[in-house]
Amino acid sequence: MSNSEIRNIIEAALLAAGKSLSLSELSLLFDETQRPEPAAIRAAIEALAQDYVARPIEIQETGGGFRVQIRRQYAGTVSRLWPERPQRYSRALLEQKHYAESREQFQKLLTADPENTELAFAIARHVVVHAQRRS
Repeated sequence: MSNSEIRNIIEAALLAAGKSLSLSELSLLFDETQRPEPAAIRAAIEALAQDYVARPIEIQETGGGFRVQIRRQYAGTVSRLWPERPQRYSRALLEQKHYAESREQFQKLLTADPENTELAFAIARHVVVHAQRRS
């Protein structure tokens, strides 16, 4: 098998995988009779990396193997393809947040005017009654 054919198979696999591929995973792409040595696979990867020098993609070696990725300078532009979804909060989290905000307001009221505790407790009763109605 020629070096260019090995390179093309490895390039196709790296582009299609969407994850890092190790040398052993890349070697499984080839038939046992035509399987290149790991050194030949690594040489093909290095040749691809040289081909990608002037292009917006690169081959990155990770802990799990090799992957094709977008160069950092183009990541911001390309990220527009994936729309951001608004974060969804659970009902329990929203209730907890509301409770914490109410408690915080009560604490502020007590520290701002310690003499006027009657008003603070009236507001606290209102918050408790309102919370009971919601549940």
